[in-house]
Amino acid sequence: MDAVSREDYTVLIAVKGDGMTFMEESVKEHFRQMGIFMDYTENEWLSDIRSEGERMSALVNQLVVLARMDEDKTNLEMQSFSLSDMIMDVISEFQMLAQERGKSLEAQIDSRVDYVGDETAVRRVVSILLDNAVKYCDDGGRIRLRLEKKKHPALYVENTYADVGETEIDKLFDRFYRADKARTFTGGFGVGLSIAKAIVTQHRGEINAYKKDTGHIGFKVIWR
Repeated sequence: MDAVSREDYTVLIAVKGDGMTFMEESVKEHFRQMGIFMDYTENEWLSDIRSEGERMSALVNQLVVLARMDEDKTNLEMQSFSLSDMIMDVISEFQMLAQERGKSLEAQIDSRVDYVGDETAVRRVVSILLDNAVKYCDDGGRIRLRLEKKKHPALYVENTYADVGETEIDKLFDRFYRADKARTFTGGFGVGLSIAKAIVTQHRGEINAYKKDTGHIGFKVIWR
C-alpha cells in the first residue's frame, strides 16, 4: 500500500467514494499516517450517487421483469383468492401517501369478489395503477377506485388530471412513455404501465386507458 501514490488514492477515492463511508478504521488510520485527511461521513454528493444508483437498480429490475414476460418465462402461481380483500389491503397502503400529497383516495369495492390468478402479480397491477394515479392526480384532486362484480371482475382506477386533453392515450402502455415529462420528481421511468399490461395479458384479461371527461383519466381492467 505504501508504494501507491497519493494521486492514485485520489482516483480510488473518487471512484469508490460511496464505500469510503464504511471504510474499516485500520484503512482510515493508514490514510492519516500518510497525511491524507478526509470527511468519511455521508454528504450530499454521496447521497445523490446512492439515490441515482437506487433509481437505476429499480429500472433494471423492472426491465428484467418485462424481458421475462416477453419471453413468457414468468412462473405464475394460479390460485383462488379474494380480489376484494386484496384490493382493500392495497388501498390502505396508498391512503396515507395520497393524503400526504394533498389528494383524496376513495374506494367502492363489491364484496366477495373472488378470482383465480397469481395474487402477487395481480396485487402489483393494482399498486401500479394507484401509484400512477397518485403521481399524476392534480394537486388537491381526487382518486377513485371501483371493483365491480360482473361476469368477469372489473377494476376501474380514475383520477382528476387537468392535462388529460394533451395525453396520448394510445401510448400510455408504451415503455418509457410518460404522460407528463415535466414531473421528474416522481422518479418514474414510464415502465410501470407496461408491466401492468403484461401481467393482465398473462391472465388473459384486458386493460385500457380512457379519458372520462375533460378533467379525468381512467384505467379499466377486466380480469378473465
